[in-house]
Amino acid sequence: MKSEINPKVEQIIKNVQKPLTYIACEDSAVVKNNAVLDFCLVYPDIYELAIANLGINILYSVLNKKKDIWAQRAYMPDLDMIEELEKSDYPLFSLEEGRSLNDFDVVGFSMPHELSYPNILKILELSRIPIRRNDRADNDPIVIAGGHGAFNPASMSPFIDAFVIGDGEVAAQEIAEKIKAKNNRSRNEKLEAISGIKGVWVPGLNKTVEKSTVVDLNEVCHDPLIPSSKGEKRQVVEIMRGCTAGCRFCQAGFINRPLREKKASKVFKEGLDGIASCGLNQLSLLSLSTSDYSQIEKIVEAFSDELKEKNVSISLPSLRMDDFAVEMLTKIAAIKKTGLTFAIEAGSQRLRDVINKNLDEEQIISTLSAVFEKGWSKVKLYFMIGLPTETQKDLDDIVRLIDRISVVAKENLPKKLKKKLKLNISVSNFVPKPHTPFQWARQDDLSAFKEKHRFLTSKIRGPHLNLRWHNAEQSDIEGLLARADEKIADVIERAYKKGALFNNFSERFDYDAWLESVKESGVDIEEYQNERSQEKSLPWDFVDCGVDKEFLIEESKKALKGEDTADCRNEKCPKCGVCEAEIRNRLSDDFEFEPTKKQAVGDQEARKFRLVLEREGQFKYLSHLEWIALVERKLRQTGLRFVSKGKFNPRPKLSFSQALPLGFSSEYELADFTIKDNISESELCLRLEKVFAHAAKFKKLISSPEKMIFETATYHLKIKNGQDDGSIVKALAQAADDNKDKALKIEKRDRFLSIKLNECILKSEKSLADDLLKVTCPVGVRPDSLVKALAKDNAIVIEVKDVRKMALTGRSSNGK
Repeated sequence: MKSEINPKVEQIIKNVQKPLTYIACEDSAVVKNNAVLDFCLVYPDIYELAIANLGINILYSVLNKKKDIWAQRAYMPDLDMIEELEKSDYPLFSLEEGRSLNDFDVVGFSMPHELSYPNILKILELSRIPIRRNDRADNDPIVIAGGHGAFNPASMSPFIDAFVIGDGEVAAQEIAEKIKAKNNRSRNEKLEAISGIKGVWVPGLNKTVEKSTVVDLNEVCHDPLIPSSKGEKRQVVEIMRGCTAGCRFCQAGFINRPLREKKASKVFKEGLDGIASCGLNQLSLLSLSTSDYSQIEKIVEAFSDELKEKNVSISLPSLRMDDFAVEMLTKIAAIKKTGLTFAIEAGSQRLRDVINKNLDEEQIISTLSAVFEKGWSKVKLYFMIGLPTETQKDLDDIVRLIDRISVVAKENLPKKLKKKLKLNISVSNFVPKPHTPFQWARQDDLSAFKEKHRFLTSKIRGPHLNLRWHNAEQSDIEGLLARADEKIADVIERAYKKGALFNNFSERFDYDAWLESVKESGVDIEEYQNERSQEKSLPWDFVDCGVDKEFLIEESKKALKGEDTADCRNEKCPKCGVCEAEIRNRLSDDFEFEPTKKQAVGDQEARKFRLVLEREGQFKYLSHLEWIALVERKLRQTGLRFVSKGKFNPRPKLSFSQALPLGFSSEYELADFTIKDNISESELCLRLEKVFAHAAKFKKLISSPEKMIFETATYHLKIKNGQDDGSIVKALAQAADDNKDKALKIEKRDRFLSIKLNECILKSEKSLADDLLKVTCPVGVRPDSLVKALAKDNAIVIEVKDVRKMALTGRSSNGK
């Protein structure tokens, strides 16, 4: 069931660039009636980044499986929407219902990274929820936060009522049940009730907190949110959670222990079911280190066999550099060969030993030689600067290693691809993070980072080299926030008030606002960047991430000696402290794949059809490219075989009627496609009705249509005026009739379009409502712009409230 757009919300989103990102346009968006508890999940960044967040997707699905709980969503509005909300004096609202966030029982934030913290405060302000928790009353929502940032909650504790530390699936459900049971009680009683849940820290109530851990990843499943708007469009299957590689700078690798693999049979089923139900053409197997998954070779072979004929590509993020990874890449490249990414981290072997990277130079060269030999001409290489014990020689070694890789690429790439070689070198700045062996290390200051950037820029040059680095100013503030105590709360609040928002976008990052906030708060950034004593307590020590502090200290000492710690997946347990009776490393059982016996089906004679759709509600806010993507995805869901286009990324060959302007509804949207299946038209119609049930209304199917050549379009325009609407519509129609030979100048973007009125027909008919005007005009003319220009020339004051396309006419025999 799709929700109707809240009328007030619709008035606001008409004035922003991306209206579809503020309404629930996804296939699996949930609408409920009579929920007992209303829960709003909030990601503090724009929709395009938020929709790809797996954590929000999982929590949304998990909570909505409860009949009496309705989890809705909200995201950080972009600058134009912030302006509209403030101008209209309307609070920030949920996507599903358009309900103000201050009207929810619980508002749950994700804390994906430290630079998102000011966005959280801005969202609270826009939602009319008091910024500081001590200022909230009993009728205000309970504000909860979780995610990686919650593993050091100190700096955000004055603003957040409760934090979820660790895996949120179980904790979120328990929180919802506890608050539901206390729905008519005071705020303090609700917080007291949830403070006893494992993984929940309530400032002022809990002294310590132990992270929540999902023991069996096979119990985690969710219905993916696939956006109709621009955003991440791939079927994601989480295959593994946690990592045992032990890279000493990597916070995710320590706080997500132990390693838990999902059964390969379950991964296989989730992947195939998801591709079939979502109609996507890319499958991503997600984990911190995908090639470490114990059944990865078999599962990749199985997916490749099943998905190749459907033109579905497979994405394997986070691959290690070894021959095994190259073999897998070769298997999945048959559908689509994309750019590859490898994390080398350091140029010297000494520094790779310090960080426990377990990767030697010959392994790097061997892997890349094979990659280039097999035809990959575009490769991205990650390096990190500012790591503990780094010297000038380590920087020199980055340059030397890149030079060597360049030579290897030119030697091994096929001759026809040598000119296409592109090495994208990405350099990040080391920021020490809590719960890692480097949590005590010193962070380079701003000048040190910039000097290293200048050095690399001067040395890494070439037509095939593209060097990029992370903004040093952003890293400076990220380091302050990462190891912050409660004193930094004032810095965050001041920065947000000065407009320091969207800090993860370098072009929007306002370093001066941060520096002013730091100065006004009496904080010394260098104090937070300095090396810390292992003898003193840290602001986050009360958070038990599962890994013993003694183990982290021992790892930091081994780093200084350049000693490695083996991966406990296959080697001796290093006794990090995570594993116990139930909580332990869990690997998938063996996966024996039996290739499906595919019945040989010869291609039937290709048959062309025209799909006629009605487009209204949420879907009138799709851009033309978004509409094309939606229709393509829906057609894929039918399971039919389409005539395709594109050699390296095959897609169904489709053609569409002209683009519908954003905000127009339509009764006559056309899409032509060609299939190779022997299927009756009645069965085809049934499939189309099913897949378009919640996206756009399927109206009819036309067989063997001629090429689309349309000359005119007919629209109904709803005209609004303070006077009698009927007289205004008649006056417009009369003005058009009286000026048939006159040319109107119609504004079109940055120019004017001249059109004669005798090319158009404007009618006020008895069969229409008093406020509807029927307009027929050339397909390249916007009817609302035409009517506005006509009204202006005849001193008629109007407002066009709505436009609906009714028909197309032209030289196609099936055109009308």
